[in-house]
Amino acid sequence: MSYEGYHLSVLNTIWNYGDRIALIDPDSDKRLTFRDVYSLSYAVANGLKSLGIGKGDVLVQCMYNGMYSPVVFLGTAITGAICSGVNPSATSEELSKQIKDSNAKFVIASSAAVANVLKAVEQCGNQVKKVIVVDDGEGEPWTDSKGICTGYDELLASRPTFTSDVPIKPDDVVLLPYSSGTTGHPKGVMLTHANLISLTEMTSPIREKVLPLLDIPDNFMDIPQLVLVPFYHMTGFNALMSSMRSGSPCVPIRKFIPEQYLSLIQRHKPISLYCVPPLVVFLTKSPLTHKYDLSSVQVVTCGGASLGKELSKEFVDKFPSIRILMQGYGMTETTLTSHMTPPVSREEIRHGSIGQVLEGVDSQLVDPDTGLVVSKPFTPGEIWIRSRMVMKGYYNKPDITKSTVDEHGWLHTGDIAYFDDEGYYYIVDRIKELIKVKGLQVAPAELEDLLMSHPSIADAAVVGIPDERAGEVPRAFVVRRSNATVSIEQLNTYINERVAPYKRLVGGIRFLDAIPKSPSGKILRRVLKDYDQSKQSKL
Repeated sequence: MSYEGYHLSVLNTIWNYGDRIALIDPDSDKRLTFRDVYSLSYAVANGLKSLGIGKGDVLVQCMYNGMYSPVVFLGTAITGAICSGVNPSATSEELSKQIKDSNAKFVIASSAAVANVLKAVEQCGNQVKKVIVVDDGEGEPWTDSKGICTGYDELLASRPTFTSDVPIKPDDVVLLPYSSGTTGHPKGVMLTHANLISLTEMTSPIREKVLPLLDIPDNFMDIPQLVLVPFYHMTGFNALMSSMRSGSPCVPIRKFIPEQYLSLIQRHKPISLYCVPPLVVFLTKSPLTHKYDLSSVQVVTCGGASLGKELSKEFVDKFPSIRILMQGYGMTETTLTSHMTPPVSREEIRHGSIGQVLEGVDSQLVDPDTGLVVSKPFTPGEIWIRSRMVMKGYYNKPDITKSTVDEHGWLHTGDIAYFDDEGYYYIVDRIKELIKVKGLQVAPAELEDLLMSHPSIADAAVVGIPDERAGEVPRAFVVRRSNATVSIEQLNTYINERVAPYKRLVGGIRFLDAIPKSPSGKILRRVLKDYDQSKQSKL
């Protein structure tokens, strides 16, 4: 008996939706049907095959959310290749790191990102065979001196005799998102067909529990789902693919423009929204929301980072139409979700909770000091997770994989939480050093390495500090070399030229005489977070 694979389970589902609308462009209102998505996915697969892509090859998808985001993923998966998404606003240096680390042979990029992509490809020697350009009408002029580029339309025009699907096994890798995990630099997370199918199986029952609590209009299946969270992020990937499976239209939004986003809600009248905490902050705090009719929204699902108790209450109080607010918790390494608040009436919402453990997931709290399992409610411990959704491992990093997933299959998340008498979990802290900026991951080690590469810097440490809009932003503490006179402005310019905007040191730069460290040399980040600014050395 052959194994279907995640992509075929999606394709076979959407084929049955036929000429129903699957995707709507928010700017042009151009539309694709589910049958269009199906046929275009196979056309992309054929084109990739003609370029020489094969099973196990990695294709880096450097695209903004758009009509062809799911098509590229599905087409890549049909060939047996692996799709690795990356932020299209990344610098060429960041892109080259992921291309090199993933051993990618192919890149598909929005035209707005292709200039940086070509710089990155140049830094990778002869590794990349072809760059496929999807014209989004934006971006600065670029030149292809090596003749390495081909257009998306040219790709679709290539029609070899490739008609059969590549044999797939459950543990074959299909998606390679990058995550900093509990600490360190971004690493490729190997997610398999079995991981993604398990995600669908474990989260689908929630939808069945949600619908009876809503006021469902007659045209329910025609109401679009707005997806603002980027597709390269697991929250955005799941939102878009869940929309494909549901048979309802999806509006993939390229970037957050406040009034455009609000007008799209007013125009399309979605019943549910996928959010990250900074978007909830905007909807709660912005006076712009009063100019638009947002009363269609009955369900909000929030993920990417923990939503605070007070913000959660304020958000629901502001919008009486919201009947259900659900929070999810997980990591890229757990294929997104391990905990979720069950759908309950607004009066029963557990504000500030990440929810209960999903059925099919094992979860336990472990005291990080003693290593003993926590059995009493309201007692903090590190969340450990074991399930069919736990990653296969980090790409080409077996040692780091072993330090994250133990020999018994428990993934150590680095997050500290407690549970109450009814099994609702609450995040209280985290062991890991990861900074979450608008739900996107920023690895302190990456920024520290960049700062240390500056000739005037002797030592550096980066921590996340709270920010009302972004959730967290990076703040740097640096030690200058003897007689160095580098300024904050010069350091900011140095960093800004080398990282994506969300990684910039928005939290500021502080100069110290020494970085506080433990006897073993570990940076004492908690000391830095609590640092009394009045004690800092003069600039």
